[in-house]
Amino acid sequence: MTSIPRMLLISLAVFGDVVRVAPISKRQAWNFWFGDFDPSEKLFNRYSYSLAVSRLLKTGQIEKIVENGKARIKITPFGLKVLSLKLDLKKFSRRAWDKKWRMIVFDISEKSKKHRDGLRRKLKSLSFGMMQKSVWITPFPIENELREYFSHWHIKGEIIVSQSKILVGDQRELCARIWRISRLKRKYERLIKYWGKVKKEHRNRKLAIKFQRIFFDLIAKDPYLPQELLPKPWVGDTAESIYRSEVLKYVAK
Repeated sequence: MTSIPRMLLISLAVFGDVVRVAPISKRQAWNFWFGDFDPSEKLFNRYSYSLAVSRLLKTGQIEKIVENGKARIKITPFGLKVLSLKLDLKKFSRRAWDKKWRMIVFDISEKSKKHRDGLRRKLKSLSFGMMQKSVWITPFPIENELREYFSHWHIKGEIIVSQSKILVGDQRELCARIWRISRLKRKYERLIKYWGKVKKEHRNRKLAIKFQRIFFDLIAKDPYLPQELLPKPWVGDTAESIYRSEVLKYVAK
């Protein structure tokens, strides 16, 4: 499950209106994210919202703004940069696809295991998918990010980066296998079904917060592939539409 600090930064970066007021107590903070307060929850003990806010303020990733006597927290440019190291924020804008694929092939020795593992984490953050352990692909134009990342490397035949179009093969099936689209689709469908089973007169903030918690966890893991590579209609878009049009108004109460 996505930690509270990460969840907080994602919500501020993608859905800025979600967090309007900075909770002033642990009880208020817990209720904001998860509904009924339960101090015995392990997640609460590990990732206290108040501690997360304090840490993010101290590191300059968020800032506190007071308007009309009310406090509001806002992600800073530095916070966006920190978050972008772990998550490709551009993906949330559903970038247009140029029909090209970027491939990275690497053969990094065991003595450089630290660099190899770091590279894999970086590729995951840029929404690369793993075809094989040392072969990763993405449909997104991330040349600048890779160029910056590799700028301090002394590459000697260890890494090859290429760009091309697929001439033969079903690209949608390829994506379904690499990014496990069917599993992601089922999770979105369960979330939509959960909300749909609740009658309108019974919907409340507690249920909306549960939806929000699961939804943020899903979008953090969703590669946000181009529409041409996804099943149609894509349930992720449906879940986001429900969140914006129906769920948010309960969360913001």
